[in-house]
Amino acid sequence: MASKHMAQWEIDALLQNVGGTPAKAGAPVAGKGGRKLQPYDFRRPSRFSKEHLRALQTIHEQFARGLSSALSSYLRLNVRVQLTTVEQATLDEYVEQLPNPTVIYILRLPPLDGPVVLELNLAPTLAALDRLCGGPGTLARQDRELTEIERSLLQPLGRYIIRSIADAWLAITPVTPSIEDILVNPRAIRSAGPNEIVALLVLEIAIGDVAGTMSLCLPYVALEPILDRLHTQAWAIEPLRANGESAREQIAARLQNVPLEVVVELGRVELPASALLSLRAGDILRLDTSPEGDLPLLVAGTSLFRCRPGVRAGNIAVQIVA
Repeated sequence: MASKHMAQWEIDALLQNVGGTPAKAGAPVAGKGGRKLQPYDFRRPSRFSKEHLRALQTIHEQFARGLSSALSSYLRLNVRVQLTTVEQATLDEYVEQLPNPTVIYILRLPPLDGPVVLELNLAPTLAALDRLCGGPGTLARQDRELTEIERSLLQPLGRYIIRSIADAWLAITPVTPSIEDILVNPRAIRSAGPNEIVALLVLEIAIGDVAGTMSLCLPYVALEPILDRLHTQAWAIEPLRANGESAREQIAARLQNVPLEVVVELGRVELPASALLSLRAGDILRLDTSPEGDLPLLVAGTSLFRCRPGVRAGNIAVQIVA
C-alpha cells in the first residue's frame, strides 16, 4: 500500500477526537499523566543549557568592559562596548544575517577546539582605522572598499580585541588567541558545517560618535570540552581568585618588564637667550652643583635617589648614596 502523509486538518481532527480540542502547531500537547509535551526540532537540537548561556553572558560582559578600556586607550578616543544578546543559533543562520561587506576575524583559541568567528561592522571599523591613520575617528563614507593600508591596520586592531577575550576567559580556562584569517565577505566563512550549533553573542560598540555592532560566534564543538566549567556557581568564585592573587601576579610581572629612563643630572644653569645665541665651542658654563656634592638620579623624570659620580671598568659611573 502506498504511504499517505496526513494533512494538518487531519491531524487536528484526530487530536480533537482524542483530547477534545485541536492543537495549534508548535504548542505544548498534553501527554500521559497530564504532562505537557514540547515540540522538538531534530534539525536544530538544543546543545547549550540556560546555565551555559548565563555563564557565557557573564564572561563576555567582562570582555565588553575590558575591550572598552583597551580600545579607548589604544585609539585615544571614547569607546563603549555593551553586550546585548546571548542566544543559540546555527552557523548558517548567523552567516545569513551578517551584512556584506563586514570585517570577519577567524580566531583560534587553544586549548578550545575549532575556529571562532568574530565580526565587526564596517562603520565602527572605519572609524577606528580613521583614528589610527591620524584622523578624528569620524565616518566620511561607508560604501567603499578598504585600502591596503587600512587592511594592514586590521591586524593590530584585532590583537587588542583578542587580548580582551583572553583576559575575560582567564577565570574559566587560560586561552591563547591568535588571528588565523581576516575576511570582508561573510559568505567565505568555512569554520564549520552550516547546521553546526553555535553560541551567538551580539555586542553594541560605539567608537566616538560612530555606532555599530560586534558579534562573536562560538561553535559548540569548540566549547564542548569545557562545558562542565560553564556554571555560574563555579564562575561566581573563580573571578575573585583571578582578580586577586593571579591578577596581581600578572600585573607585577608585566610591570617588572616596563623600560624606564634613568638620568643623572650634573647640574643646571639659567642663561638669557642672548647668551645662548653667543655660545661657541670651548665656552665654559658654571653649573649650580658643588664638585663634592651629590647628584640627583631621575627615574622617568622623577628624582628618586642621590648619587656620586666616578669611574668603573673604564666607564663613567655613579654610586647611589641616598
